[in-house]
Amino acid sequence: MTDIHELPLSYIVHDDGTGDGDPWATELGWLWTHDSARMLTVVQSIAENGQYTPIDIAQCADQRGGKRNRMWNGHRRVAAHLALGLPLIAARLHIEQEPE
Repeated sequence: MTDIHELPLSYIVHDDGTGDGDPWATELGWLWTHDSARMLTVVQSIAENGQYTPIDIAQCADQRGGKRNRMWNGHRRVAAHLALGLPLIAARLHIEQEPE
């Protein structure tokens, strides 16, 4: 089982890419423009009940041979935390293995 950590939201938005590599500004704009009803539901749920499900972040190799973090589950939860001004978000951290 993967450990769950409380991470600063600023770390996620500034340092972790979205799963498809889009900048966060593009991702957030799309969510609020094309999925606003669902976004409002997520915001209301987190405001009333807190965050039930952590986001998922994978540490993987980047194109230069270094490491980067990639968020692959939880885009709406991140957007809701931003809208609510919440500083921390629960996240599961996964380490992607190098191919042998």
